Amino acid sequence: MTLPNPEDLRWYVVRLDLTDQIGIVTSRTIALTQGPFGWGEAAPLVGADDRSSAAVRERYRALRTAISAAHGPWPLPVRQSVPVNATVPAIAPPIVESYVERHRLHEYPAVKVKGGDADTVDRVAAMRSALGPRVAIRVDANGAWTPSEAGHMLRRLQHFDLDYVEDPVASMADLLDLRTRHTRDGVRLAADQLVPDVATARRLRQERAADVLVIKPALLGDFDTVRQIVEMVGLPVVVTSVLGSSVGLSMDVAVACALANLWGPCGLNTAGFLQEDVTSDRLLPWSASIEPRAITPDPSVLDRASTDPTQLRHLGVLPRRA
Repeated sequence: MTLPNPEDLRWYVVRLDLTDQIGIVTSRTIALTQGPFGWGEAAPLVGADDRSSAAVRERYRALRTAISAAHGPWPLPVRQSVPVNATVPAIAPPIVESYVERHRLHEYPAVKVKGGDADTVDRVAAMRSALGPRVAIRVDANGAWTPSEAGHMLRRLQHFDLDYVEDPVASMADLLDLRTRHTRDGVRLAADQLVPDVATARRLRQERAADVLVIKPALLGDFDTVRQIVEMVGLPVVVTSVLGSSVGLSMDVAVACALANLWGPCGLNTAGFLQEDVTSDRLLPWSASIEPRAITPDPSVLDRASTDPTQLRHLGVLPRRA
């Protein structure tokens, strides 16, 4: 499918502040564009000053995601809604019990806990104690450990009946090392940001390096690429957002509704982390599940958004000129 050039489109740049710090993220900068199929959102996770080849590729894929959503057909659904997990920041273990009660985490089928720091095991232990045995617990280490450290941590975490540990290490090579050389004691591994493209997906399948594939459609380029990656890996899938607006979230929900081989609840309960969305009708779950629908930004948001192309490049949403 031939898509318009990003430079030829009108973009609206919006900064979104979060209610809680998620990992190292406290705010998100997104760019919105409109086309014949609706609105698309570019929301790369890399910083504006990151000029590495990996960052450039991520920004390109984020742009393509937005343009393909606005100017191409969306995937056809195979289900009418998707169950969602709750996401818990790296909170201090002593406040886990009150956090669980305040956010009613018992009502979710799964809870994703941010980890990778010194409090990971204590946080997970407190979470299991507060939630009981019914709610699945997932740990996202954000690539914080070496293979040796990950092996040690997985042995400690095995006692809490985890659903999986996501991105325990920072590279595909380290994931293979962990898989082959270090005892995991039956803890499932999930690969997320380690699989940015079809070539890496092919390697993941060949090496059988993970049990679950976690995908962020917003960072993969377009709906066809998402389908190719999922088919190439051949693993059950969990779809997650990149903490963008409800516009971007609607794209993620559409992908989750179109995939037959979901592992379980998806990481799509994220609109509530925004202090202010681009719409007053934000895309929130109901009874721990979320339904697909189109999202249109409020005119008031677009009125105050930046449309200056120079600002776009400065924010890292559009690539800088050579």
